[in-house]
Amino acid sequence: MRPLYLDGREPLSVSLDGPALCVRGLKRADGRYPLGRVSRVMVSGAVHWQTEALLACMKAGVIVCFTDADGVIVGHCLGATQRATSLSRRLDEFLDRPDWETLYRNWCESAERDAILQLQRRLRLQFPSLRTRDVQKTLLQYATSLMPAAVPHHHIVVRLQGHLHALVLDLLRRSGLGAELEVFRNIGLDLHRDFCRLLWWDLQATTLELLTTYRDKGEPSHAVIVREFEAPLGYLKRRFRRHLRHLARWLCEMAVEG
Repeated sequence: MRPLYLDGREPLSVSLDGPALCVRGLKRADGRYPLGRVSRVMVSGAVHWQTEALLACMKAGVIVCFTDADGVIVGHCLGATQRATSLSRRLDEFLDRPDWETLYRNWCESAERDAILQLQRRLRLQFPSLRTRDVQKTLLQYATSLMPAAVPHHHIVVRLQGHLHALVLDLLRRSGLGAELEVFRNIGLDLHRDFCRLLWWDLQATTLELLTTYRDKGEPSHAVIVREFEAPLGYLKRRFRRHLRHLARWLCEMAVEG
């Protein structure tokens, strides 16, 4: 399964053709994408959706994410609630604890420290401190030095974060967490936000490589950013599964202690 990127710099229309999405545009050949082979859809620009096509995506469990002109996620569509998984049940039970917020914050801090140590090993850097704020400051200074003033690295970072947003949403849903994510978020447990934050550390090496490559070439195109994001996709998925397994084991330990 692969993601589908719809870049509407030239107007596109999306309709339903049997079990597939049909994408049409004035300056491109029609494309037909079977829903069974699409993991998620990233939409930017002028893309007109037929209601039936959007509903078909939701029924098939294909997440559709919409971004603005800068690549910032402005919304997404999820399908119906899936059957509860053991992980969602554990989370539901965990949220009954009066001290869940403090405990969960401690888990996030531990997982983030693990992600920072992994990044330090990959980059072969020695951060002056492993505190999140200090590491972020060090990486920001280094990233800024890689790009000319005329090309703010922020533009590249925002687009990469948008793609990461969609990937994490897709991976969480395929792990059995669908509409429950919104329920948990309303209570204060935002798994999507927190896993995006963890995987962002794992994407930092790619970000710095991209900035280094385009140091003297100006801002890379959207197509280049997509290609560079997908290059370490296998690694990001493995890291996601590791974080999720860590969370599941920790929830089991909390259930025993509780």
